[in-house]
Amino acid sequence: MSVTTSRHPFAHRALTTSITTIAAVTCLVATSAPATAAISVFPDGEACVGCDVSLDGGDSKRNTRTFMDRDGNTVVLTTGAAESVVVTNLETGESVTAPARGVRTRATTNDNGTASLADDITTFEITGNLLLVLFSSDIGGAGLTPSSTTLISGRTVLTVDAMGVFTVQSVSGKTTDICAALAP
Repeated sequence: MSVTTSRHPFAHRALTTSITTIAAVTCLVATSAPATAAISVFPDGEACVGCDVSLDGGDSKRNTRTFMDRDGNTVVLTTGAAESVVVTNLETGESVTAPARGVRTRATTNDNGTASLADDITTFEITGNLLLVLFSSDIGGAGLTPSSTTLISGRTVLTVDAMGVFTVQSVSGKTTDICAALAP
């Protein structure tokens, strides 16, 4: 299970409840140490429209490898397994549990040829279970909208620009709208 959230700047983007996080991948942290459990609270209009939600997840174990591809781009490959994540509507107490599953993430930072990292875009290819939280500042795409939380079992491709904005490129597999499941 990977929990991915978007937030500007990168330092606030990821939850460590996942086996792979945007912060760890983007900052090129290569470790197989478990990620720490975390509870994150998101106000109405950020992770879901119509209610405040919290995400509570367990520790995870991951293996990360960093290398350069044949085009000179930095690639971070992360695999592992995580505990389940509970998403709760803080107004009603209703909750949905995203089950623990394995996941594989390949993050490629595409060097645009300039000296500035501010122009680079990172592409994430995620296979397995992904709990994707898109904020109002994100672009969405592939049927997913900003201010949404979606459990995806399958393959997801998304890009993250230097400002931390997510753009979903493609989603294949089963999707579950967590916000709809938590609606009063």
